[in-house]
Amino acid sequence: MTSTSKPVTRVTDISYPVLYRKPRQIVVQIFGETLRFRMKGGRQWYDFPIDEAFRLAVKCASGFRLHVMPDRGLLKAIKVKRGKL
Repeated sequence: MTSTSKPVTRVTDISYPVLYRKPRQIVVQIFGETLRFRMKGGRQWYDFPIDEAFRLAVKCASGFRLHVMPDRGLLKAIKVKRGKL
């Protein structure tokens, strides 16, 4: 395995309308124990710890949906109700 001691930067192939209506590519950087994101052409980086990203991926894989609470800006995990077959 390669260690994360040196920063690795990649750009997405697809553009996403995340912050603005006009879709832009997202730049992702693995830097130490942190994932860093920014819109291509922008300067503001958004940092996310790797352990939190892993925890979030495990929750999503186990059937939780995430909602952003607009008043507080916090993520809230809600268990998805499954229908009967």
